[in-house]
Order: sequence, then structure tokens, then C-alpha cells
Amino acid sequence: MDNAPYHSIKLEKCPTTNWKKANIIEWLQNKGEVIDNTMIIPKLLDMVKQLKPLASGGVATFIKDTIVSENITIISDLEAIATLVKLQKPLCISNIYVPDSNIFTKQHLKNIIKQLPKPFVILCDFNSRNSSWGYNFTDHRDQMVEEFLEEETLILLNNNEPTRHNVSNGNFSAIDLTITSINSTTLFDWQVLPAYSVPVLAHWNSLLKSSY
Repeated sequence: MDNAPYHSIKLEKCPTTNWKKANIIEWLQNKGEVIDNTMIIPKLLDMVKQLKPLASGGVATFIKDTIVSENITIISDLEAIATLVKLQKPLCISNIYVPDSNIFTKQHLKNIIKQLPKPFVILCDFNSRNSSWGYNFTDHRDQMVEEFLEEETLILLNNNEPTRHNVSNGNFSAIDLTITSINSTTLFDWQVLPAYSVPVLAHWNSLLKSSY
């Protein structure tokens, strides 16, 4: 195959946790960023997340402006964010997204939860399928997620209700998971809120009724 533009695409390498600090700084400076050399790697990687292109997906947490909250820095190669919400008691909310095309391991997930204060809730789309939460089959990716839950003594709040509706083919799936630390399971009542107004692909919201 020749190197015509329509035959070859050069993918930019973005800094990860494996990169040296000097290389991360160089990457950021090449993007036009002004860097303080005393900055620590987690802060530099936060800047990288704001600049690097996302192949798909993305994560966000929307919190009412009257609720006090603060961001928690997460060091991970996955698309992951975390926020500490200060209600009557503090609660950590994390969002994680892993596209089908991305490879991840249990260690990726374990590294994230080590950085989360308890109690926490993780809202995640791992693009994994498991009969335990609504699919009629279990794939390799979800076997790994199931092992992760067991090894870390975490609770899956899903109740087999579908969380996604593909309007184009009418299929329903339970692709979106809600995971919580064991000491917070008594605080929540989980249910799906269907959003039929979304025209093509609807990832429905899940509602956590909390005693917080």
C-alpha cells in the first residue's frame, strides 16, 4: 500500500502515566501551553486530558451549582473523572468510559478505585456484556469486570433493566453500570429513567435515591 493521504493516517501519541515528566512537558509545550516545571505529573496529565483528542465517548458529571463539590485528580490511561460531592456526608462520584476499541485490564480499574475516597459511586460504560446484568451472553471483557467486582468487594446496583435503546434496530441493552463501595449500598435505591425523546441512540439515566 502506498502512502497517499487516503491510505495512511498518522496517529498522534499522547502522554500516559508511563511517560517521563520531561516528555510530558515537551508534549504540552508543543501544543502551545506554558508550563511551570515544578508542576507534578498528575497536574500535567490533567492538562493533557484537556488537549488530547478523544476517539469517541467522553465523560462528564453535572452537579447543581448550589451543591458544594471539588474535583479529584485521577491518574489513569482510561477516560475517568471523579468529583467529591459535599452533602450531609461526602460522596465521591466517578465516571468511566472505555470504548470497544480500547484494551483495558482489571489493574486499570483497581488503580482508579485506589484513588477514590469511600463511599463512592462509579457510573461506567465498559462496553461489556454479561448475563448477570441483562445480556443473554457474557463476553471476555465482562468476565474481567465481574472478577474485578468480586476481588474488590464492590456492589453492582443494576437490576437487569436495560439502560440503552438503539432506536434504529429496536434493540435494548444493559451497557451502563452503576458500581458502589460495599459501605454505601444501603444508601441508594437504583432505577432506570427511560429517555424516549432521544432520536437514535439513548443511554438512559439511572436514578439514585439517596438518604444522604
